[in-house]
Amino acid sequence: YPKRLARPLSNLIHQKSTGNPLFVKELLNDLIAENLLSYSLSSRGWEWDEDIIQTRTISYGVAGLLTRRLLRLPPQCVSALRVLSIFGSSEVLAQALAHVN
Repeated sequence: YPKRLARPLSNLIHQKSTGNPLFVKELLNDLIAENLLSYSLSSRGWEWDEDIIQTRTISYGVAGLLTRRLLRLPPQCVSALRVLSIFGSSEVLAQALAHVN
């Protein structure tokens, strides 16, 4: 995608993310999930509405973006993650997950 066409979007993403690479990635994923950034097969390019993205408040940071992403999962997955979270990063959790497939 030509740099000159994406520059306004990249400037906006940089402004909202303050350049944090994880925040950039999660913000882009969030914009795609909310249909504010999409790829058009007919025009063979990315499409977005700068005005909507600009006015969108992003005050929840990386943790908020990750939380929003988790909440888009099916309820059964969220429940399973809540249960698994009590194990933390222990070896028990690793062993339990090794049997899931």
